[in-house]
Amino acid sequence: MPVLIGGGGEELTLRATAEYADRWNVPSGDPETYAGKLDVLREHCDDLGTDYDAIEKTIGNTTVIREDTEAAHEAYEDLLSRTEMGPTPRDEGRGTVGSPAEVAERIEAFGEVGVDTFMLMVPANDRRSVELFVDEVMDSIS
Repeated sequence: MPVLIGGGGEELTLRATAEYADRWNVPSGDPETYAGKLDVLREHCDDLGTDYDAIEKTIGNTTVIREDTEAAHEAYEDLLSRTEMGPTPRDEGRGTVGSPAEVAERIEAFGEVGVDTFMLMVPANDRRSVELFVDEVMDSIS
Protein backbone atom coordinates (compact mmCIF):
# COMPACT_ATOMS: atom_id res chain seq x y z
CA MET A 1 0.00 0.00 0.00
CA PRO A 2 1.45 3.41 -0.93
CA VAL A 3 2.42 5.65 1.98
CA LEU A 4 1.79 9.41 1.99
CA ILE A 5 3.47 11.56 4.63
CA GLY A 6 2.20 15.08 5.19
CA GLY A 7 3.99 18.01 6.71
CA GLY A 8 6.99 20.21 6.20
CA GLY A 9 9.22 19.55 9.19
CA GLU A 10 12.70 19.41 7.74
CA GLU A 11 14.48 17.20 10.27
CA LEU A 12 11.91 14.51 11.08
CA THR A 13 9.05 14.66 8.57
CA LEU A 14 11.11 15.09 5.42
CA ARG A 15 13.62 12.49 6.57
CA ALA A 16 10.77 10.01 7.22
CA THR A 17 9.40 10.90 3.79
CA ALA A 18 12.76 10.14 2.19
CA GLU A 19 12.98 6.83 4.02
CA TYR A 20 9.42 5.50 3.89
CA ALA A 21 7.03 7.46 1.68
CA ASP A 22 5.75 7.04 -1.84
CA ARG A 23 4.11 10.46 -1.69
CA TRP A 24 4.67 13.67 0.25
CA ASN A 25 2.15 16.45 0.86
CA VAL A 26 2.31 19.90 2.37
CA PRO A 27 -1.11 21.26 3.34
CA SER A 28 -0.28 24.86 2.44
CA GLY A 29 2.44 27.13 1.20
CA ASP A 30 3.94 29.08 -1.65
CA PRO A 31 6.21 27.93 -4.49
CA GLU A 32 9.39 29.46 -3.03
CA THR A 33 8.99 27.81 0.38
CA TYR A 34 8.03 24.52 -1.26
CA ALA A 35 11.17 24.64 -3.42
CA GLY A 36 13.29 24.96 -0.28
CA LYS A 37 11.54 21.94 1.26
CA LEU A 38 12.25 19.97 -1.92
CA ASP A 39 15.96 20.77 -1.55
CA VAL A 40 15.88 19.37 2.00
CA LEU A 41 13.98 16.28 0.85
CA ARG A 42 16.54 15.71 -1.90
CA GLU A 43 19.36 15.93 0.68
CA HIS A 44 17.65 13.34 2.89
CA CYS A 45 17.17 11.05 -0.10
CA ASP A 46 20.84 11.41 -1.00
CA ASP A 47 21.87 10.65 2.60
CA LEU A 48 19.63 7.56 2.75
CA GLY A 49 20.29 6.35 -0.79
CA THR A 50 16.63 6.57 -1.78
CA ASP A 51 15.20 7.68 -5.12
CA TYR A 52 14.02 11.28 -4.82
CA ASP A 53 12.26 11.09 -8.19
CA ALA A 54 10.18 8.11 -7.06
CA ILE A 55 8.40 10.21 -4.42
CA GLU A 56 5.28 12.00 -5.69
CA LYS A 57 5.35 15.61 -4.49
CA THR A 58 1.96 17.16 -3.71
CA ILE A 59 0.57 20.32 -2.15
CA GLY A 60 -2.88 21.38 -1.05
CA ASN A 61 -3.80 25.05 -1.07
CA THR A 62 -6.89 26.89 0.01
CA THR A 63 -8.20 28.04 -3.34
CA VAL A 64 -10.72 30.80 -4.01
CA ILE A 65 -11.27 32.05 -7.55
CA ARG A 66 -13.32 34.98 -8.80
CA GLU A 67 -13.33 37.05 -11.96
CA ASP A 68 -10.84 39.53 -10.48
CA THR A 69 -8.35 39.66 -7.62
CA GLU A 70 -10.31 41.93 -5.31
CA ALA A 71 -13.49 39.86 -5.64
CA ALA A 72 -11.48 36.69 -4.91
CA HIS A 73 -10.06 38.16 -1.70
CA GLU A 74 -13.48 39.40 -0.63
CA ALA A 75 -14.95 35.94 -1.25
CA TYR A 76 -12.04 34.34 0.67
CA GLU A 77 -12.69 36.64 3.62
CA ASP A 78 -16.41 35.88 3.57
CA LEU A 79 -15.94 32.11 3.26
CA LEU A 80 -13.22 31.84 5.90
CA SER A 81 -14.99 34.15 8.34
CA ARG A 82 -17.54 31.35 8.72
CA THR A 83 -14.89 28.97 10.07
CA GLU A 84 -13.15 28.65 13.43
CA MET A 85 -9.86 29.42 11.73
CA GLY A 86 -11.04 32.68 10.15
CA PRO A 87 -9.36 34.41 7.23
CA THR A 88 -5.63 34.92 7.07
CA PRO A 89 -4.66 38.61 6.71
CA ARG A 90 -4.04 39.73 3.12
CA ASP A 91 -0.36 40.38 3.75
CA GLU A 92 0.17 36.75 4.82
CA GLY A 93 -0.07 33.57 2.75
CA ARG A 94 -3.68 32.83 1.90
CA GLY A 95 -3.06 29.96 -0.44
CA THR A 96 -4.17 30.37 -4.02
CA VAL A 97 -6.59 33.28 -4.21
CA GLY A 98 -7.21 35.36 -7.31
CA SER A 99 -8.51 35.54 -10.84
CA PRO A 100 -8.43 32.47 -13.10
CA ALA A 101 -5.24 33.74 -14.76
CA GLU A 102 -3.55 34.35 -11.39
CA VAL A 103 -4.54 30.91 -10.10
CA ALA A 104 -3.26 29.24 -13.26
CA GLU A 105 0.02 31.15 -12.96
CA ARG A 106 0.46 30.09 -9.33
CA ILE A 107 -0.28 26.43 -10.09
CA GLU A 108 2.25 26.56 -12.94
CA ALA A 109 4.80 28.09 -10.54
CA PHE A 110 4.31 25.11 -8.23
CA GLY A 111 4.86 22.79 -11.18
CA GLU A 112 8.03 24.63 -12.15
CA VAL A 113 9.58 24.05 -8.71
CA GLY A 114 8.72 20.34 -8.72
CA VAL A 115 5.14 19.76 -7.54
CA ASP A 116 3.60 16.73 -9.24
CA THR A 117 0.04 17.19 -7.95
CA PHE A 118 -1.76 20.36 -6.87
CA MET A 119 -4.86 19.83 -4.71
CA LEU A 120 -7.51 22.51 -4.43
CA MET A 121 -8.85 22.99 -0.93
CA VAL A 122 -12.01 24.97 -1.64
CA PRO A 123 -13.51 26.45 1.53
CA ALA A 124 -17.19 25.73 2.17
CA ASN A 125 -17.33 23.80 -1.12
CA ASP A 126 -17.43 27.16 -2.87
CA ARG A 127 -19.22 26.40 -6.10
CA ARG A 128 -18.02 29.51 -7.98
CA SER A 129 -14.35 28.65 -7.38
CA VAL A 130 -14.90 25.14 -8.70
CA GLU A 131 -16.80 26.41 -11.75
CA LEU A 132 -14.08 28.93 -12.61
CA PHE A 133 -11.39 26.32 -12.06
CA VAL A 134 -13.07 23.86 -14.42
CA ASP A 135 -14.12 26.43 -17.02
CA GLU A 136 -11.12 28.76 -17.08
CA VAL A 137 -8.11 27.38 -15.20
CA MET A 138 -7.82 23.68 -16.10
CA ASP A 139 -7.34 24.19 -19.83
CA SER A 140 -4.80 26.96 -19.34
CA ILE A 141 -2.34 24.99 -17.18
CA SER A 142 0.09 22.59 -18.72
